[in-house]
Amino acid sequence: MRFRSYFIARALSVILAFGALNAQPADQAELAALRAQVRQLEEQLQAIKARLDAKAGPPSPPQSSPQEDPADSQGRAAAAVISVNDRGYTLASADGKNVLQPKALIQVDGRFFFHDGGLVNDTWALRKARLIAEGKLGRAYGFQFITEFGGSAVSVLDANITAEIIPGLIFKAGKFKTPVGLEVLVPDHATTFLERTILSGFMPNRDIGIQLSGEMGAGRVSYTAGIFNGVADGANSTNADFDENKDFVGRVLVRPFLQATRSPWRGLMVGLAGSQGRQKTAAGRTAGYRTDGQQFFFTYHSGVVADGLTWRLAPQLDYRMGPLALMGEYVISAVNVSTTTGGPRSELKHRAWETTVSYVLTGEDSLASGLVPRKPFDLPAGTWGALEIVARMANARLADGSFPIFADPSTNASSARAIAVGLNWHWSKAYRVMINALETRFSHPPATPLVAPAPLLQHGERAIVSRLQFSF
Repeated sequence: MRFRSYFIARALSVILAFGALNAQPADQAELAALRAQVRQLEEQLQAIKARLDAKAGPPSPPQSSPQEDPADSQGRAAAAVISVNDRGYTLASADGKNVLQPKALIQVDGRFFFHDGGLVNDTWALRKARLIAEGKLGRAYGFQFITEFGGSAVSVLDANITAEIIPGLIFKAGKFKTPVGLEVLVPDHATTFLERTILSGFMPNRDIGIQLSGEMGAGRVSYTAGIFNGVADGANSTNADFDENKDFVGRVLVRPFLQATRSPWRGLMVGLAGSQGRQKTAAGRTAGYRTDGQQFFFTYHSGVVADGLTWRLAPQLDYRMGPLALMGEYVISAVNVSTTTGGPRSELKHRAWETTVSYVLTGEDSLASGLVPRKPFDLPAGTWGALEIVARMANARLADGSFPIFADPSTNASSARAIAVGLNWHWSKAYRVMINALETRFSHPPATPLVAPAPLLQHGERAIVSRLQFSF
């Protein structure tokens, strides 16, 4: 009854608002404000109606139809509830046990480089164009399927299924992001900057495998453990395993103050992740490490192959308090490489760290799943969405033993130091505009006297990059 009374009151408000529009003389500003209010009230009415319909359930079958097929009655009992808003489309059964969420992600970038001698093209780029399907069948079983249409070829990024074995313990199988890098696991539509830091290039990306994840201590401790085919730093699985060995992956995250609702440290999370396996062939070592502007600053000689133990260790931290967010991460990525399969090999330990901080100027909470503006951008209504400022630093150091046997000292950096600042303008949950200013400087190993370092290593990278993103 409370919802129905609220529903009737809102309906009367809409009627009175329309009457005001037609009966009272008003200037354009007043009319625009009234129209915006009417639109808002209509949206609230639709949402309230959907909740009432879902709560009341489907209408009872008429008693005057004794010949009615029982299947028809069952069909009405399972009537779907459809929700459409700026967060996407949701189709659900009336009991909420079965859900389908079709989604999409489109990112259009502009990249403009400075003092590069014309070596890098200023360009517009379709960074991502994805169709996504997620959902569940029954409360315990879920699925995810993501296809990528951006780039030069269509690919399947994620395809996995989940099952909740017991409450809080989830089994997952298929292709998905490996649970090692903290920044890597940030949803692609919710990254603070256009590109992840150079540190994320030292982490595995998407792989095929199985994992178990769960929570303990009322959510204060979460854990993940899995067995995967194994991929090189920054790589995605090609759906084919290049050797018989597998990678063991684990991560533990602790939120010590999660239940302390009034503590300023409630949003603190610390964790430790790692992986270990054995890799072989050229596919077992990275294709290269990239800058924020997506230029390679380190690649191995073409004949170098992975041949032996590969491991990573990554302590990580995430802290959120209202509009403030801070994330930090460190990684050691070790790989055994050789110039020929079965030949003498060396273990190379590469290291990287990053720190990212953001603040929402308009006061909304910073969320790892994506910022939701309190008032979406709407000029007629006089609302401007949400504004977020961001900054970060990152550093990568390549193993000294990389040069010159495994990498060319004239074309590869021995270390990279990157800084970036940016402004994110969130028009709504679905739309946002991003602009970043980037600079990366390099140290390079001594080259032969007759060979000068590559221009990128000498001058560094400076760029202004922007993005218009749509996601739901």
